[in-house]
Amino acid sequence: MNNTDCLLGRRKEINETAYANVLKKELVVYMKRKLMIFFIASVVTLLICSVAVLASGEDVHILINNNGIKFSIPPYVKDEEVFLPMREIFELYGFEVNWNGTERSAEAAKDGKIVKVKVGSNIVKLYGEDYNSKDDVFIFRDRIFISTDVIEAGLNIKVKWDKNKRTIYLNEYTNESITIVGNDNSVILGSNILVNISPRYDIDTVNKIIGENDEMLVEKNYTGAIRGYKELLKHISAKENPEEYIHVLINLGNAYVELASIVNREQNALEAILFYEEALKVDSIDKYPHKKALANRGMGSAYFILSTVRDVEKNTAKALEMFNEALNIFVKDGDQYNCGYLHYLKGRTYYWMAASTNTRDNIIKSLDSLEEALTTFNTENYKDEYIIARSCHGLVLTQFFNFSGEVEHLQRAFDAFNEVLDNITIEEKPILYASTYMQLASYYMYLANKDGDVESYYKCISCMQESLKVYTLDSDSYNYAVAYANIGKAYLLMSYLSQTNVNIDRALSAYEEALKVFKISQFPFNYASVQIDLGEAYTVKAGITGSEEDYNNAQNAFNNALKIYTLKNYPYQYAKTYSEFGKMYIALAYIKDKEENNKKAIECFNEALKVYSFEKYPVLYGYNQELIALSNIELSKIRDPKKHLNKSVEVCNNALKVFRKENIPYLYGVVNIYLGNSYTFLASIENTKENCIQAEKAYMNALEIFTKDASLTYYLEAMTGLAENYVIKSQVENRKENLEKAIAKCNDIIELLDRHRSSPYYGKAQYILLLSYLGLSDFENKEVNLNKALIANREAVSVFEEGNLVFDKSIALAAGANIYLKYSEVNNTVKNLTEAKRTVESALTYFKKENYPYQYAILMNSMGTIYQKLSEKENRIDNLKKSIEAYKEANEIFSIEEYGLYFAKTKHDMGDVYMKLAGSEDRKANIQKALECFSEAIRIYTNEDYPLIHEEIIKKMENIKK
Repeated sequence: MNNTDCLLGRRKEINETAYANVLKKELVVYMKRKLMIFFIASVVTLLICSVAVLASGEDVHILINNNGIKFSIPPYVKDEEVFLPMREIFELYGFEVNWNGTERSAEAAKDGKIVKVKVGSNIVKLYGEDYNSKDDVFIFRDRIFISTDVIEAGLNIKVKWDKNKRTIYLNEYTNESITIVGNDNSVILGSNILVNISPRYDIDTVNKIIGENDEMLVEKNYTGAIRGYKELLKHISAKENPEEYIHVLINLGNAYVELASIVNREQNALEAILFYEEALKVDSIDKYPHKKALANRGMGSAYFILSTVRDVEKNTAKALEMFNEALNIFVKDGDQYNCGYLHYLKGRTYYWMAASTNTRDNIIKSLDSLEEALTTFNTENYKDEYIIARSCHGLVLTQFFNFSGEVEHLQRAFDAFNEVLDNITIEEKPILYASTYMQLASYYMYLANKDGDVESYYKCISCMQESLKVYTLDSDSYNYAVAYANIGKAYLLMSYLSQTNVNIDRALSAYEEALKVFKISQFPFNYASVQIDLGEAYTVKAGITGSEEDYNNAQNAFNNALKIYTLKNYPYQYAKTYSEFGKMYIALAYIKDKEENNKKAIECFNEALKVYSFEKYPVLYGYNQELIALSNIELSKIRDPKKHLNKSVEVCNNALKVFRKENIPYLYGVVNIYLGNSYTFLASIENTKENCIQAEKAYMNALEIFTKDASLTYYLEAMTGLAENYVIKSQVENRKENLEKAIAKCNDIIELLDRHRSSPYYGKAQYILLLSYLGLSDFENKEVNLNKALIANREAVSVFEEGNLVFDKSIALAAGANIYLKYSEVNNTVKNLTEAKRTVESALTYFKKENYPYQYAILMNSMGTIYQKLSEKENRIDNLKKSIEAYKEANEIFSIEEYGLYFAKTKHDMGDVYMKLAGSEDRKANIQKALECFSEAIRIYTNEDYPLIHEEIIKKMENIKK
């Protein structure tokens, strides 16, 4: 049943051959007047042609923004092309149309915009410019007909003619945000049951004409009804025909309200308000309380529609005032139906208000009003009204969940939407059917995101696809694009959980479909929103393929979004774009230009933090602080580690002001991993014991959240970090105990990943295992532990090589050199030292001084040690000098301020070389240099912090002085 049927009763049959009958009567008149046979033949021809055209035009459906309407004159179909009457279509969009009989031209004007056409010509004057139409303008049945391209250009709308479905689709280029959860304007604005026609008038001509115009209004021939009512107002007055006069004014308002919910919202709503106000000004209005109530109700609906365009608080307040006026009258009359319907109207108004002010209070008021309406309506009586109110009820409950986070409201919304779908079919109410499935999709999206549930993502996508049975590219291109954008989002998020390759390609395909509609010129906001997701999708794909083309596509997408999302106009979206852009640079840094891209990432996150403040967006503030920590940790591996790691600690602590174990455990755990990594790496530079303690505390915090059964990746990250921390801690206390702890952690990881040996965490565990066995070899089972270290080293290099992890592979190679160095102390000295040298040189092909100064310096320190040991077997002086040069190269980078422990170790080693060189040449000068190096070393190796090494160096200095 149509929305208006419940107030009208059964519709009157329409005589589809009315026009043909008129022609027949005219023909009889002509015959009686004894006109010539030529004229008779002409009229017969006209009759035949007209009926034929009607057969091809009257069956054409017209949908504007997916809402069906009718024209007084049906479209004209010729050679499978469709033409529309100019006056009807332009007046619908608020233009005033005038005919110039002398020029045989027509002009449509609105707000200084003029579209002028001339009969018999395809040249159209469009806003002062000549436009070449694909067809000539022509007259048929006293109306000017124009082609669809003139309508598209003149009204800036999209027109599509589907000849197979005999349907014309006209869609406005709107600019609304893409959302799954939130306001559904198509349902809210399209759910008016506003036309309240009084009983048919059949007493005199006036009432007959009113009845005819009322019929046009019910049949959705709004422009025809409006013209008829306005013409009628010229022949009746408020004094002589007050009831009829009021009736016409109210239905003029109703016609404009119906139009406002379809097209040209603001102008049509304002027109409606004028006619309702005029009705309420009639002196005798109080004699007709029912009509007064209808006028108030209609004006409330007009103000509500106006509030969706501008001045939400002002216009919704006015709408509620009007609704309450009407409600008071209907309550006195005991009119349960209209009372129930007004509660629905109030409910949807409060719902709209909740989006902008006093959210919780207005949501509660909305629910109260809607639940009152639902006590009046049910599926047996007033089924249409019940369904509309129940649908709005679901929307409000969804909004309540979005505001409060209380899942019970979302579950109740889910129940409401399912009840709606149980009571409608796609044929009966296609728009409500589609929009309800879109809302169900939001429920499944929530479940999927909450639980990481792939099945819920599939259900979300299935709901979207069900809505696409209604939202086609031709019938409702906007919602078609919204559906595909959200399908893309579901596949994108699902790609993080399973079938990454397949799902990311599906996401990209869906976004491509959405962008067929969301052009930057027509839907700039939506275009930019899809571009953000597109950028994220290409980032994920690039992480799989390693393709620079995919990274370039991601960069292009984010830059496209920033063309629209400026800091001034769209601050939130601007920040979101930069945050995603930064994540892309982090991913790209693993492929190339590690330093440059991590610096760009930090710039992006800082740009996002111009909007994401701790006070306004605490979670997003914390998340971007966390991402800055990640980039700083990566930069610390290249140069200035102390600077970057201290920054990482700072931003991690900023994030932990937001992320606590009890409120956001997942992000709390991630930040603690980054904090642990920062302290672990700092421990290798300064304050080893204190930093190791802080690192262990952070990792243990993370392991309270992440287990091998839940969030395996972060569990492995925390476990490998903890193991490496034990290796570093072993350098200052409980050497064997800490190394054995490290080995135990690594073996747990290796056992867990036995079937997933390509995992980078398997490689990382093997790398830490080699460091542990290398440490153990210093004081027990030297050769056995070195053999174990070598096996672990080969496993690590193999995993990193297979995964194209060049940085990690080079780190493992550098560590492998130390194995051969220690092997040289057992046997085959020259052979092992030569292998160590070859290994370092291999790592140096990647770790260039200009790109990775930190790693380069570590390798040069190793090279210095290799030459020092080689000097004991061959070319003593030459190799000692090469050793000193290598240490000097390292010390150019290892400053005392930035690399305290590395600085000290290199100075200590260099002092040893100078002592050896003093035995062969320039004894005095080299002894002095050795003492200088040792003095520099103990600035870091203090007795308080590093007593064993401090004591060793002091003894060397005393021996030299003797």
